[in-house]
Amino acid sequence: MRDIEDFIRLVQPRAVAAPEPTIIRNVRDAAIEFCERTRLWRETDTIVTTGADAEPISCPSDGIVMAIENCSIDGTKLAPISIADLDRRRPGWRTEDVGSGGGRWYIAPEFGSVQVIPRSSGTILVEFIAKPKPDALTLPDFLFDLYGREIADGAAAGVLLTPGADFSNPNFGALLQAKFTAKLDRFSSAGLKGQQRGPTRVRASFF
Repeated sequence: MRDIEDFIRLVQPRAVAAPEPTIIRNVRDAAIEFCERTRLWRETDTIVTTGADAEPISCPSDGIVMAIENCSIDGTKLAPISIADLDRRRPGWRTEDVGSGGGRWYIAPEFGSVQVIPRSSGTILVEFIAKPKPDALTLPDFLFDLYGREIADGAAAGVLLTPGADFSNPNFGALLQAKFTAKLDRFSSAGLKGQQRGPTRVRASFF
């Protein structure tokens, strides 16, 4: 992970008079928007589960789970299903005995969690999209190394569009915002795959 302060030097040439806390706040906001739009921050988590309850998905420091892309248990791919649909199709799922090898679906009953249905013990592999936390102090290395300039454009735009500030420059800010938005549109429509993959984490749960 990269210190969010490392982005300051990329933003300052566009917003010379802005205080560092303002720059950092806007870097964070731009990074969140970048990840939400492009879905380039991709991670995996491996969870050893007893199957009794939902399992928390482990996300890297300063990141949160945005969306589950794929889920499998012991190599068997699971289909996503909503709790409402599950209640209609399998109304007793909450109290069924835990088995093994019988998983068909997965649900996310709580934010950042996953559960196999029918309830099954085994090893869950989750592939998911992440984004920075609202108070993140670090960002993934690839955001700086590969997309630092784009995020700096978005951050500088936010700084320069700050209403009533001495360092505001609405015209230049609008130009940078348009440039940032155009890059996000291009990255999103191209369907680029993220190069960031976190190390597999195995966690045993006991009930």
